[in-house]
Amino acid sequence: VVDLCSGVGGPWEKLIQSSSARQAQIEKVTLTDLFPHPEAYARIGKNTQGNIEYSDQAVDATNVPENFNGFRTLFASFHHFQPELAQGILDDAVKKQEGIGIFEMTDRSWAAVIGIFLSSLISPFILVPFIRPFSWQALFWTYIIPATSFVAAFDGAVSCLRTYSPQEMIELVENLNESDYLWDIGKIREPYSPFVISYLIGHPKLETCRV
Repeated sequence: VVDLCSGVGGPWEKLIQSSSARQAQIEKVTLTDLFPHPEAYARIGKNTQGNIEYSDQAVDATNVPENFNGFRTLFASFHHFQPELAQGILDDAVKKQEGIGIFEMTDRSWAAVIGIFLSSLISPFILVPFIRPFSWQALFWTYIIPATSFVAAFDGAVSCLRTYSPQEMIELVENLNESDYLWDIGKIREPYSPFVISYLIGHPKLETCRV
């Protein structure tokens, strides 16, 4: 797996642990980003006994170097890209015959906007003291001047409003004019979860898969 736009690590540490518990085998995950965070990635790699590796070189999701082979994933990052760049990400995967999975926990609905705004407003007050490395500045900007909460809430609301709908993702795929790929696009809600996950999964048809 090649994870694109990994930020400071994304969900892969928990996913690796979950896959091990379910006896599912993921041989290797490589974290990449246009602005990589080697220290955070190294810590995650250590916590997962080396199952997660990372690249300290800048990796552009619209033009992934040939040496990064594997199924591509993007978690909670696709909405940051304007349509031409979003389509460029899909087009690069298709041209290089790699599978791709895009997963967004935000949704362009008023329920999601309000829910994420409120949860993002409150969560820093609970989580900031447990963030490592510990920072007195983080405490100041959370409890004395609550800038952290307002920035998180604003970012969460805007992320919802920028999230692609399944129909818009279908249109992006249709513009690729590729017939040798299979696509699955939609939404799913986990039981007892308030969040809707939008997803796009594409991979070459079996007869066109690269060996």
